[in-house]
Amino acid sequence: MFSINSEDMKYHSDPTHLEQAAAANPPTIVSVTVGTANPYSPAARLLVDHLWEELDRRYGPNPDSRFTPEQIDVPGLLFVIAKADGRPVGCGALLPLAEGVGEGVGEIKRMWVEPDARGQGVAQAILYGLESMAAEKGYHTLRLETGIRQPEAIALYTRWGYAPIDCWGVYADDPISRCFEKKLRE
Repeated sequence: MFSINSEDMKYHSDPTHLEQAAAANPPTIVSVTVGTANPYSPAARLLVDHLWEELDRRYGPNPDSRFTPEQIDVPGLLFVIAKADGRPVGCGALLPLAEGVGEGVGEIKRMWVEPDARGQGVAQAILYGLESMAAEKGYHTLRLETGIRQPEAIALYTRWGYAPIDCWGVYADDPISRCFEKKLRE
């Protein structure tokens, strides 16, 4: 479990985006705790339901791509929930990605932060937690996929050192997918 004081989170961002986020969501979170959680828990299911509601608004409903806990219930799964003042405000998952890429490569999935907690370091805390846990588990590379209608996610991953790569697997032929990779170590 990680406790992260939002004042300790140092990152660069587009000042316009930060001003808009601050105006819409005044900073109220003092600290964020990120810890492993059961993806079947009520808190996890609620956060993932909220994720899909937003994705439906951005991309249109797509029941075929709905997430269920069973889809990530695999050996090596790490599912985390971020809490602010004891309230679940975000989540993320890390899965081993061995299909055709070799050992030591993980995929970050289901990153989500509740709208009223955005702009306050929660996403950075989740990403920091997942990267730290991945390094402890021996991962040397992390990959992720996001969509073109999620510029906030693309900006976050770019700020955190993720570089664009060719999409792989189910994302390879998807025109709205954008894939990224970060080397944790060589």
